[in-house]
Amino acid sequence: RRVHGDVSLHCSVDAQNKAMSALWSRLTAVTRSAMTRGRTVVGKDEAGNTYYVVGEGREQRRMVDFVGEPDPKKIEPVWQLWLRKQRDAPTPEELAQRKIDAAALKARIAEVEARDARERLERIAENYSLENPSALETASEGAMAEQAMRLVTGKVSTASPSSASAEPFAPQGWKPRGRAGDGDTA
Repeated sequence: RRVHGDVSLHCSVDAQNKAMSALWSRLTAVTRSAMTRGRTVVGKDEAGNTYYVVGEGREQRRMVDFVGEPDPKKIEPVWQLWLRKQRDAPTPEELAQRKIDAAALKARIAEVEARDARERLERIAENYSLENPSALETASEGAMAEQAMRLVTGKVSTASPSSASAEPFAPQGWKPRGRAGDGDTA
């Protein structure tokens, strides 16, 4: 039993919490019932969101029930248009075709990027002179030109700057420079 000022409360905190919980549950159920009354499922997207229509004619409303956190940015464009009443609901066949088209587009983009990379390397190989490898300004340009020659001709240049020494490349450990006064100078 709790006393608040001069007034004694006749019910315990637990009883109050149970009553509030019951009231909240009832309100939630009534709200859900009112919101779902008259809804017709129109479709689902790949993320699992469900699209509904409520009412008819000019009073028709279109809604979406999100799976997980509501994020309107993740709604597919075709469904965004439907929600704004700018098109009819997409059919399952249309959604399947859009998925196939998206995969084909990704494959085409990969092909174009690979072709562009090869063409860039071919241009580097054309500009690289076997007689004058010192024309390249940096070692990275020499390495890129060597890679380009390897791709274009299938063989490696023996006069390239990166293959001037006969020893294979072996990374060495890094040692920090000594501070002034340490006696270690680098």
